[in-house]
Order: sequence, then C-alpha cells, then structure tokens
Amino acid sequence: MGQQGGKLVKHLRQYIRSVLKEVAYNRRDAFLADLYGQDFDHNFIERGEDDEAYRRMAAAGRKMKIAFAAHADRQYLDSLKYVHWTEYGRRALGMLAPDVIKVDVNPRDELSAMAYKPGEIPGNSQFFGQYGLIITGHVTLLSNDMNSLQTGYTPSYKTAAPQRVASSGANKGISYAYTQDIVLSAEDWDPQGQLGNEALIDNWEIQGLIVPDSEYDKFVMYMDKIYEKTGKEYLLYKASQMS
Repeated sequence: MGQQGGKLVKHLRQYIRSVLKEVAYNRRDAFLADLYGQDFDHNFIERGEDDEAYRRMAAAGRKMKIAFAAHADRQYLDSLKYVHWTEYGRRALGMLAPDVIKVDVNPRDELSAMAYKPGEIPGNSQFFGQYGLIITGHVTLLSNDMNSLQTGYTPSYKTAAPQRVASSGANKGISYAYTQDIVLSAEDWDPQGQLGNEALIDNWEIQGLIVPDSEYDKFVMYMDKIYEKTGKEYLLYKASQMS
C-alpha cells in the first residue's frame, strides 16, 4: 500500500472513531430496544390472580430480566446495599436457619428487597417491618418506586409452576412495570414513592440482621443457638446503629 493509501486508511479510522464517539451507547435506549425486540407488550398489566395469570406474569418478567441483565451496570448494582424487611422475628430467624426453624421461604426463591446507598440503611421499615435481613446476591430487577414494579406473591408462583419451583425455586415475574423507573445505573437512581423502591434478588445470602434495640439481647441468644446448630455466624445490629 502506497503512502497515499496509508493516509486514507488512517483518516478513515479517525473518522470511524469520531462517529462512534458521537453515537454513544445509551443504556436505556438499548434496554428498551432489547425488551421490545422480545415482543414485550409495553402496555402489559395483569390483574388476574389464578395460575394462568401468574404464568403470564412469570413470562413477562423473564423478558424484562433478560433485557435488564444485558444493560444494567452490574458494578453499580453491586455497590448498593439490600435489605429484606419483615414484621416477624421468627421469619427472620427461620431465614437464617431454615433447617432449624421452618418458614415459608426457600433459600432458592427470588427475594424482594429494598435498595440503599452505603451508609443509608435505616433502623426499620415503616411499612414492611422492624426486622431487616441484609443480603447480597444477583439483582435481577431494580425499580425506583415499588408501585412501578408490581411482582405478585411468591406462594402463587409456586402454585402456578410447581415443577419449575421444585428445581430452581420461585422466580418472580411482573404484573406491571413502568420501564422509566427501572434503575440500570447511577444516572437512574432516584428512589421515590411512599413505599420506597424494590429490588429482586436471586442467589441471595444473608450477611446480617437488624433488630429493635429492645430485642437485641434476646437475639444475641438466638444467634448463639443458631451458631451452635449450624456453625453459621451473622452480623447483628441494633436499629439505633443504622443511619
């Protein structure tokens, strides 16, 4: 290739690089393109409560989770803290030691949680309980507003698809999801709504437990017993220790 040809190739490469910079990757547009490319109905709302309705919800949820997984900023999602709140102390203990205390939560079930920035976890949830299980895991969906991501009830998914649940646990779908509230990266983070945000967490593990100050000593005793029977240790926090 001659000198003129070399210069032409160089200029062509520079031009291509400049075009690529101008056509910057837009995470949300790519997410929506993938979502609708799966024939996702952007007006999808499911009001039914029977098994067929829950199977439709599960199918819609799978489509949205595939698009979310392809375009979410995983590093940012992993930087957030996640808490599953409950109003029942026994349920919290049963999730820590399911072989010792029987509760209706399978460790393989996808779990709903609330997301927080580091250092901003509260001592309790006004609407969902005073016992908080701090968890880590794989975020399959995250919405700024819980009302913008309506997922139904885990027991109903178990009834609708018992074979799937038996092999891999109960995965949540959606009865409604407002795509503009889906959090893909830090640029989207804007928690709102009276109830707060919602995250769906798969392959979750419990790191610690938040309890009311008045019950802390009692839970220290419970945690000691759990350790004796399971060999597992968890962090235990008073509500007043949180933000």
